[in-house]
Amino acid sequence: MVAATTSAASSANDNQHTRRPRTPDRNDHLIFQWVKMEGKTQDWVATQLGISQATVSRVIQRYERWQAHANATRSCSPVACESLRKWKVSRMFPRAPFAVAIA
Repeated sequence: MVAATTSAASSANDNQHTRRPRTPDRNDHLIFQWVKMEGKTQDWVATQLGISQATVSRVIQRYERWQAHANATRSCSPVACESLRKWKVSRMFPRAPFAVAIA
């Protein structure tokens, strides 16, 4: 029983490393444009597209990561590199449920 669980867990980990990066589709571009460039609220965009506000938020975060990565691979401007670095660090060290401020 333990061997079967371990085998299933290792195959799940293998699948995580073989995923290719997802590029934004037409809706992702539209959502980003409405929220970031036209100033629409995430709730308004969600209502228009029939999705949840949380999904809109995730699309925007994913789009910004994609932009930072694309910019960093072309020419690493300080802003793009810093944004990409912060994203990588946040993935390596997720925040604890309680944050302690160090002065």
